[in-house]
Amino acid sequence: MESFIRIDIAVPGIKLGLANIVTIVVLCKLGLADAVLVSVLRIFLSSLLFGNFTVMIYSLAGAAVSMLFMWISVKIGFFSTTGTSILGGVGHNVGQLIVAYLVIKNQNILIYAPVLLVSGTITGVLIGLAAAFVMRAVGGQIGKF
Repeated sequence: MESFIRIDIAVPGIKLGLANIVTIVVLCKLGLADAVLVSVLRIFLSSLLFGNFTVMIYSLAGAAVSMLFMWISVKIGFFSTTGTSILGGVGHNVGQLIVAYLVIKNQNILIYAPVLLVSGTITGVLIGLAAAFVMRAVGGQIGKF
């Protein structure tokens, strides 16, 4: 679905991250192991069907850092679902920037960091609100905005 939603700005690869709604809900409701499994399976299937090996590496790196940030957020318990999602969105972009830097070996890639951090924050808010609604719909206390 997400491939039909185009976000045209100067930085390539910015997406809403709709699949992260499921990842956040699984992380909060079922735990880290299940969330990692869902995320990794989604990335492998998506890369096989719609991408390639390079896309998979960038996605896995982004997902790993995102998952780490969100897991810490959930463990601390200070952040709302939206706050956790913002950390996940920013973490995803940080992970991808790290891989880009390692592949390209040129620090100029870091020029994209401010735009990616802002986009990760904005999409994190949108995905976090959606995830909070889903968690409230399936029951439980965790779906605070």
